[in-house]
Parts: sequence; C-alpha cells; structure tokens
Amino acid sequence: MILSYEEAYSRNYPLINLEEQEILKESTVAIMGLGGVGGIQAVSLARTGIENFRIADPQSFQASDLNRQYGAKKSTLEKNKALVMKKLLEDINPFANVIAFCESDYSLDDLLEEADVVIDAMEYFGFDKKMELFRKAREKNLYTLSGPIPLTSAALFIFSPNGMTAQDYFRAPKDLSGWPDYKIPIERFYPQKMSPALEKRFEQVVQGKASIPTLSTTATISSGLLAYNTIKILIGKTDDLIVVPDMTLIDLENPNLKSVVHNPP
Repeated sequence: MILSYEEAYSRNYPLINLEEQEILKESTVAIMGLGGVGGIQAVSLARTGIENFRIADPQSFQASDLNRQYGAKKSTLEKNKALVMKKLLEDINPFANVIAFCESDYSLDDLLEEADVVIDAMEYFGFDKKMELFRKAREKNLYTLSGPIPLTSAALFIFSPNGMTAQDYFRAPKDLSGWPDYKIPIERFYPQKMSPALEKRFEQVVQGKASIPTLSTTATISSGLLAYNTIKILIGKTDDLIVVPDMTLIDLENPNLKSVVHNPP
C-alpha cells in the first residue's frame, strides 16, 4: 500500500491549516526521556505529522513500567526505551525520521542538533542532567516543555528562552556542584495540599526510598496537553502560552481544577 503524507494527516485540517502542516512536517523535536510521559508525548506528536525526532533514553523497560509507559509491553521488557520508541514512531508515522540515543554518554549538542523545540521527560531524580538540558536549550534559544504527572494530575511547564530560568523556578543551588544531589521541592510540581499518607510517600520519594505514584490516565492527559502546546510553538502561535513561573495543572481528583459545563436539560 502506497501512503501519501497529505492523506495520512488530512483529518488535521482545518484545525491545522496546510501551511502549518508543512511547518510541522519539517520540524524537529528533541525528547529526553521516553518513559511515563515521554513515550506517549512522542506518539501524540508523531500523529500530528511531525517527521523529525531526536530521542534519548539509556534505560530499558521493566515490569513496573507496564502500568503507564507507552512502549512497555511484554515483548519489550528489558529492551532499550529509545530503540523501542524509534520503531513505534516509525510504524505510526511512516514518514518519520527518528534518531535514537540509547547510550548514557550521548552529547546534548547532538541530541539538540537542528531541534526546533525540546521536551524534558526525565524522571524526578537526575536533576543535574535535567538542568543541563534546560541550560543548553536556552543557549540555543529554544522553548523547553515538561509535563510531569504527579499523583492524579497532569502538569505542564513551558520554559521560554527569554523567560524565567529552570534554575530559578526549581530553586536550584547557585553552586552547580550541588545539582547532582538536589531534589526538586514537590510544591514546584504539585502546588496542592496532599493527604498525610501522600505527604509521607513523597518524603520517602525525596529520600530515594520510594517511587512517585502515577497512573496511565494522567500520562494520556499529559500527552495531549504537551503536544498541543508544542504544536502552537512550532507554528508560531506563542502569544497566549502559559509560561513559567505560571503552570497548567489538571487534577482529576480536585474539582477546583476542572471546568464543568452545566448544560440545560
């Protein structure tokens, strides 16, 4: 079967016009981390017709990833995440050009080469690597988006190359030697009151004794939220972006963070 790009993404129109679709086709997205949010975010972007991806993750899929990570399946356990997602993206978007970095010693300059936008999908830990990515993206005058999924929520942080730095937002030490051991205050991710049980769990997370509880439902929300704003950045609709220090938060358990429309009977 011979596929055409125009037919494959014809349902995007007129939500995305033909000129904007051509921009997306030629755009390059760099993604660091392909686990709980990075994988499904990459898939959402591939389905919009973006062809060029540079993706990085040295880890392999484990059984504990099955509850939320897009590439995690019985057949992919113990396989490198970047290589698995490269194959998936090229299957979803037959026009995709995906360069995968699966070793831990890859260069950020290589990852961000020709990138038009950057997605941080790294885990809560590894702050020094996260900050290096933010700094490098800012040097290259690129927007960086991060969409963590704490508890029952999906958050979105958009760091403008001309706005507040990630170092300032996350209240990171001024001395770079303190970055490797720095733990981001949870209120910078989830500024809502938690139950005593969850507060205790997060204390264990900060101490490295537990993982952050997350659900596949919030990963799905995160992918749509982040992908939509990534598209807006790529096609130049940045005037109404919600950028750091502000954030977008959708919490499925908090009625104050959801919009409910009451229709007439």
